[in-house]
Amino acid sequence: MRYRLILLLACLYMQMASAATKADSSVDVSVSVNGLNMVTISYLDRVNPMSTANMTEGLNLANGNGNWKGRLKIPYTQVIYINNVPVLVHPGDQLLVKMSRRPFNEQLVNCEDAVITGNQSVRLQLLYKLDSLYRFRDSVILSTSFEAYKKILEQKHELAMRLITGARLTGKEDISLTYLYLKMMKMRVKGYYASRYKDENVHAANTPVLFKAWLQEDAEVDHPYLSLIAGDSYVSAYITGCVPGADEGRMAYLMEHLVGDRLKHMVAGNDAVSTLHYNGANEHFTDIYELIQQKVSQPEIRAYYDSLYHAYQPLNLGHPAFDFTLTDLQGKSVRLSDYKGKMVIIDLWATWCATCVAELPNFERIADSLQQDGAIVFVSIAWDEEAVWKSYLDKHPKSSAIKLRLSPDENDKNMQDFVKHYQLTGVPRYLMIDMEGKFLTAFAPLPSDPVYTQLLGMWMKMRK
Repeated sequence: MRYRLILLLACLYMQMASAATKADSSVDVSVSVNGLNMVTISYLDRVNPMSTANMTEGLNLANGNGNWKGRLKIPYTQVIYINNVPVLVHPGDQLLVKMSRRPFNEQLVNCEDAVITGNQSVRLQLLYKLDSLYRFRDSVILSTSFEAYKKILEQKHELAMRLITGARLTGKEDISLTYLYLKMMKMRVKGYYASRYKDENVHAANTPVLFKAWLQEDAEVDHPYLSLIAGDSYVSAYITGCVPGADEGRMAYLMEHLVGDRLKHMVAGNDAVSTLHYNGANEHFTDIYELIQQKVSQPEIRAYYDSLYHAYQPLNLGHPAFDFTLTDLQGKSVRLSDYKGKMVIIDLWATWCATCVAELPNFERIADSLQQDGAIVFVSIAWDEEAVWKSYLDKHPKSSAIKLRLSPDENDKNMQDFVKHYQLTGVPRYLMIDMEGKFLTAFAPLPSDPVYTQLLGMWMKMRK
C-alpha cells in the first residue's frame, strides 16, 4: 500500500511538472478589438532566428470588431507587440488586451487605446504607459525651442521613473528591459525632434556639440537585452540612432557590437536588400556579405545571404545577360539575342509606376537623339497588362524606342524567367548590355540623372 501511494504521488508530481513546463514555455493571449481592421501579434520565437514571428490566424474582424484567443510559444521573458502596443511578458503569463480607437491625448491620463489586464497587470501595462507618455504631436515639436523641448523630456522622464518605481519590478530581466525600452522611447522622440525642428539637425556640420551629445546620451547599441524586444521597427530605429551617419565603418561597427545574430541580420538585411534593389551586388553589398560570414553563426542567416550573393553575381559587369523572350506591339515574340552585335539599352517601366512614367520621356528623348547610330538600340519594356499598355502608348507621343511588354501574370513562363534571371523586384530598372550580350550595368541610374548619359557615353566610346 505504501509503495502504491509513493507511485501515485510520483505520477501526480510528473503530471504537475509537465503541466508547469507547458505553461512556462508559452503565454495565453486574448485580444478583443473595436473599430480596428487588423491585429498582428509580434513576438520572438527560437524556431525563427531571422525575424520576429507574427500571429494573425484566427482573428475575426468583421466590421472592425472581433476576438482572438491563442497560446504563443514564448519560452523566455521578452517584449511582444499587439499592433503597436508593447507588453513585457513572462513565460506562463495570461494576457488580456482590449483595443479600440480613441482620440489621442498628449497627457498620460486617458491617452491609451488599449486596456491591458492579466495575472500581473501592473507589469503588463507598464511599457504601454511609457510608450503613451512619449508620444508627441507634431505641433509640440514644431512650436518648441530646443531648451523648452529638453525641459519637456526631463518632466516626462520624471513621470516615467514614477511609473517604473510604482510597478515594483523585481526580476533582473524586467528591470533591464524596462529601462532599455525607456531609452528607446527617449531616443525616438529626440531623433524625431532633430529631423523636424528647423534650427537643429543632427547631421549638419554646424550642429552644436551639446545638441549631438544630447541626442546620443541614451544610445546603447550593445545592450545584452536588445535582442529580446520584438518590435523590429523600434529596435532598428534605435540602433540607427545609436550610430548616426552613413560612413563606411558604420556596418562594421554594428556587426562588432550588436549582441545576437537576429539584430545583426535585422540591420544588415535592410541595408543589403536596399543596396541590391538599387545598385546590385556592388562593393557595399560585398562588404555586408563578408561581415555576415565573419560575425554571424546562425546557419539559416548565413544561407540567406549566400543565396542573395549567388543570385545577384550573374548581373555584374561582363556576365552574359539572360536571353529573354517578350512580345512587341504586334504580338510578335522578340528575343534579346535578336539584337546581338548592338548595344541594348533597356527601360523597365509600368503605367502604374509614377517614377517610371515621369522618366519615360527622358529615356525616349535619349533614344531619339541616337536613333541614327545603327550599333545601339533602345528598348522600353512595360510590366503591364496588354490593354493598359497599348492604351497608354496610343495617348502619348511616339518614339524610336522598341516597345516590348512583360506580362504581370505570375503563371507566365517568360515573366517567371525574366524576374528570376534579372532579379526584378520592382520598377523602374535601367539596364545597359554590350554588343556581345553581356552586362555593362544591370542597375543604371535614372535617365534624368547626368550620370546616366555619362555612363552611356563612356560605353559608346569603349565600343568604338
